[in-house]
Amino acid sequence: MHSASSSRSLLNFKDVKPDKIHKFVLQAEKEYAFKVPKPQIIDPDLLKKIIDAFKKYLDWLRKGGCKHEEIPFDPSFWNDPAHVNANNCYNFATNRRTDTYAQPGRASGHQAIPIDCDNVRTAAISDGAVQSPPCPPDDQAPRYLVALVYAPDFYGMGPDYHWYRRCSDGFWAHKPGGGLARSYDNSYKTIYDPETCDRGPYVNFCSYLYTQKKMVVS
Repeated sequence: MHSASSSRSLLNFKDVKPDKIHKFVLQAEKEYAFKVPKPQIIDPDLLKKIIDAFKKYLDWLRKGGCKHEEIPFDPSFWNDPAHVNANNCYNFATNRRTDTYAQPGRASGHQAIPIDCDNVRTAAISDGAVQSPPCPPDDQAPRYLVALVYAPDFYGMGPDYHWYRRCSDGFWAHKPGGGLARSYDNSYKTIYDPETCDRGPYVNFCSYLYTQKKMVVS
């Protein structure tokens, strides 16, 4: 049972002036017979590591929070003269070199018409892509993290979409249409974040998705 004096201290806490708080805490410590935890000094480098790790965790959650696989960027596979013109950003993002200039939804009979974020995302999901939750299961590895963006007007030619894929090298890469696969943006800078890189006319960031083994692309 608390003593009368300790009860008064507790009740009067709201009336304690800022310069008297330390004295009040010492009195409360004595009356309640408990020790107030002393401030801990954290090494600045350790604190930075903790904050950076937390930021990475939040970033992972923002992208869907799913376990996935990443492979090295291999431009030679995509830029082979025999295949470069027949494969596009969707082929590259899903890592499927079909030589059919693949389109989201064509394999599943649900192509994106008209082209916008929602319709292209839905078309890719109909092909087998996943927007978490839930996450694609382990038996669907390899699962790649991809990003979808949208251009309301692609250099005066109407709406268009574009895809990026996360690589194990620590950056993102893409293949603009029948052009060369690359790891740099429209400003020739390495792509570390598809949301903030220079995407040219693709001014709308749509969403992150995951590919999976059973996904069909054509």
